Amino acid sequence: MWTDPARRAQGVGHALVETVLAFARRVGSPELMLEVTHGNDSAFALYRACGFTETGSGVPHSDGEPTRHMRLAL
Repeated sequence: MWTDPARRAQGVGHALVETVLAFARRVGSPELMLEVTHGNDSAFALYRACGFTETGSGVPHSDGEPTRHMRLAL
């Protein structure tokens, strides 16, 4: 997920995550998983604030950047 820098820290990311969570719950998904690149502390903090927990290392990003795997049980 990417947000225009001019719109960051205004609740846009949180609203997008909440919309995805609502959809996943509506269709009966048992969990959501994502990966966030190391060093992207603001995204990591957003996902933690939305209830995701870190579960370990993820698959490296296409540019080789290491990622952290996160999960949220619904």
